[in-house]
Amino acid sequence: MAKAHIKEIEILKQDLSSLHIAVIGDVMIDRYINGTAHRISPEAPVPIILQKQIFDKPGGASNVAANLKSMGCKVSLIGLAGKDENAAILEKLLQNSACDWIYLLTDPGRPTTLKTRVMAEGHQITRIDVESEEPVSSSIQGQALLKLEELFTADKPEVLILQDYNKGLLHQEWIGKILHLAKKYGVKTAVDPKKKNFFEFHLVDLFKPNLKEAVQQYPYPFKGLNQLPELLTI
Repeated sequence: MAKAHIKEIEILKQDLSSLHIAVIGDVMIDRYINGTAHRISPEAPVPIILQKQIFDKPGGASNVAANLKSMGCKVSLIGLAGKDENAAILEKLLQNSACDWIYLLTDPGRPTTLKTRVMAEGHQITRIDVESEEPVSSSIQGQALLKLEELFTADKPEVLILQDYNKGLLHQEWIGKILHLAKKYGVKTAVDPKKKNFFEFHLVDLFKPNLKEAVQQYPYPFKGLNQLPELLTI
């Protein structure tokens, strides 16, 4: 990396160090199984992977929180896990990420979201997902809103990021409640939306889909980047 770019990153980190950013959304474990393609299986036309390494990283909203922390921000995180062995793994990953405040809701009726990627020589062979997309109960909604208001009262962040991966924590019934609460306390909001709740974030200050997500919502054939101004008005 060029020295000029390194200097710019250091300046950015200094600017971010004074910010307190809260993240609420779908936390998960990103698991990687690395190996080598050993041979083709006699049972099916698929490669046999000789496992060399396995490791876990915080994924989804927890990855966003960890990245913000690595950039120098003060970070608070609210997420959801199941009541299973992967919840303990996720909790340890979050503790290792050094986030300043973590509240992990528990739903015994769902698994902790886990995405396992099988890799061989740097290429992804397959991905195995363990998850539920069912909306959380009103009881869990209430717990999350209560904790969010406690955070806003005790140590108000400048920004709240809603990180949606359609895994049930953020859904139509209470996205508006979160945004109204943030407005009440003067907290700026930003969202990284997914398809299911794309049009539910009416009160958000910063709406940031990626290009693929935005194109999926465009009602006409998308022919190129020259249509971006139209895309921004949907």
